[in-house]
Amino acid sequence: MKTAIILTAGEGTKCWPYSPTRNKSTLPIANKPIIQWTVDSLKNNGIGNIVIVTGYRKEQVAYALAGVQGITFVEQKAGKGTVPALLSAWDLLEEDNTLVVYGDVLVSAENIKALIDNANKN
Repeated sequence: MKTAIILTAGEGTKCWPYSPTRNKSTLPIANKPIIQWTVDSLKNNGIGNIVIVTGYRKEQVAYALAGVQGITFVEQKAGKGTVPALLSAWDLLEEDNTLVVYGDVLVSAENIKALIDNANKN
């Protein structure tokens, strides 16, 4: 598995009162944005092609990941939800075996490894 998509276009209404001013994936945990933890977990498992679907407060996501290699940003322009977000990135998929994660969920490198190992078994 070489490609991952991180979905981070939503408005984060469940993260109120923080979401009116921030993209939820840029909220800090241990002084680091959630999305940076996820990107690090992906890269630590050899996933070098990361597509990030942005929308709401997209400039904050780009700023949080400035200088990180192997990232392509795609803006979700139509619709709301997971399916429209994935369709926004459809043309950038390089293989059938792509990992999709949400940008506002903290994912450890160990969990990424377990997902990759499980996918490789099938």
